[in-house]
Amino acid sequence: MDMEKLKQWLDLTKQYQSENFWHQVFDQSTASDELFGAFPQSADQKREVFQGNSTFPLCDVYEKDDLFIIEVEVPGLKKDQIEITYEEKYILIRSAFRNFQPSIRYHKKERLNKAFEKKIFLPYEMKAHSIKSSIQNGVLTIQCPFQRHQNKMSIQIDEVEEP
Repeated sequence: MDMEKLKQWLDLTKQYQSENFWHQVFDQSTASDELFGAFPQSADQKREVFQGNSTFPLCDVYEKDDLFIIEVEVPGLKKDQIEITYEEKYILIRSAFRNFQPSIRYHKKERLNKAFEKKIFLPYEMKAHSIKSSIQNGVLTIQCPFQRHQNKMSIQIDEVEEP
């Protein structure tokens, strides 16, 4: 192989591996922005992509007795790397997945390396001070006790005597 072509090929692969390469590709293509939306540039824009109805990280949400239970896949995360907050009608989970070995050159990288916010809607009013969470085998479990609202209840009628 010609040495000049080999050098050009190596330069191209270096550009391909840099993050700026993909930003340049998406920045030059306004047509793709119109079709698929703009590529997120800032940390806030990237955060918006991965919150709300995002399926990342995967979770199951279900009821059991008087508990609303949320199970979230968080392999490799420790409890001090996860922030959980309860706001009116929502549980918000924030964290970030990082490379287990950040200073190596990967040949195949399937695990994600990014921050996330997972917002989960709660259909009932929770007993906020009784919410508990635990983490085991890469699964974060949040138990939210609630009281079911009774839509039907008897209302007592007081009889007022006329003066």
